[in-house]
Amino acid sequence: MLDEPYVKSSKADNLNFVLGSSEYFVLGDNRLASADSRVWGPVPKQNIVGRPIIRFFPPALFPGDNSDK
Repeated sequence: MLDEPYVKSSKADNLNFVLGSSEYFVLGDNRLASADSRVWGPVPKQNIVGRPIIRFFPPALFPGDNSDK
């Protein structure tokens, strides 16, 4: 369990899953209110639809970014 003193409330996050080769564990960005793999378990690969069209992080991958030079 992570020591995260900045999180005011807690949700039961002490779960153990063994993922198959075609399964993913997904987490929502609103930790306390997200319905995600902590609620409905691993997601089969065939249930994941779509593809990314833009990537924001890490910034070092942006064209012309010289922040680490």
